[in-house]
Amino acid sequence: MQKQPDLGTSVANPRRDRLPAFIIGLPSAYRGVPLEHQLADLQVCWKRIDGVIYNGDGNNDGVVDRLGARALLGRDILAAEVGCALAHRKVYEEVLSSAHPAVIVFEDDARLLGDLPFEEISKALHTSQPTVVMLSYKYETAFAYRKSTKSRNREVGYLRALVPPTTTTAYALNKSAAEILQDGGRPITHVADWPVGPAAKIHFLLPQRPLAEPDASSHSTIPDRTSNGEHTPGSSRSRIMRRVSAISHVTWLRHSVSYGSYKAYIMHEFVRKPTFLRRLSASTEDAERTQVSLDLAGLYADLVGRLWK
Repeated sequence: MQKQPDLGTSVANPRRDRLPAFIIGLPSAYRGVPLEHQLADLQVCWKRIDGVIYNGDGNNDGVVDRLGARALLGRDILAAEVGCALAHRKVYEEVLSSAHPAVIVFEDDARLLGDLPFEEISKALHTSQPTVVMLSYKYETAFAYRKSTKSRNREVGYLRALVPPTTTTAYALNKSAAEILQDGGRPITHVADWPVGPAAKIHFLLPQRPLAEPDASSHSTIPDRTSNGEHTPGSSRSRIMRRVSAISHVTWLRHSVSYGSYKAYIMHEFVRKPTFLRRLSASTEDAERTQVSLDLAGLYADLVGRLWK
């Protein structure tokens, strides 16, 4: 059996039965020391991955596809978002070149909320299906199928997300997912959480409750997307025009390469974005009705995916 090398040198006796970790952070403003202490207590080895500062303008530099990003996001992508996406891609490259079949990824402001169920996480990732276990997620963007997922015909304690929840604060993934998310080094068209085309090929699993969260005292390295009018989603009229374009499939005809697949297009334009907005504005009594409509939308999207393979 090939010996799996330690990723970090700060743990005297790392446990081999625990997934190793990568921590992403800017060297000039690193916030991950408290997280490293938590991982040391759990006897988990880790490796720091330097964050990326993107200073380009995205005009024909081969790094960003600005037209594609505008189609998917409905706004211009921020330079800091490009840097974040590139940093996560660095992790995926590390995963693919390592001996580890699965790893945990943290942004440096992540803080654990207690012990991690390593055996359960490893079991969920022990599959050929590209899989991400969301250790941190926002309840308002977490939509799941009603029944538990299975790994090798055994129940695991996670629900499969209908659409990828927001945040990349903390998650675990297997090599199959890392290969898809690396996206062949194509120009960036989406924020790190989660690229539309690749994410449509991955199963995202949700624990019953988040196992990590961002440090509330840490300042985000990405500016507020709504602080500058240049980056806002647009007026009501422009949003209506965008919806008409999506329904008429003009958006698909223009930007099919950016979406990657018709299933990804359906999920992004007709499930993910509308339901995120609906959840943010919905009352508690709407939750059950929203979940039923999401279950049906998920079944439809799965059918579309099978037909278009």
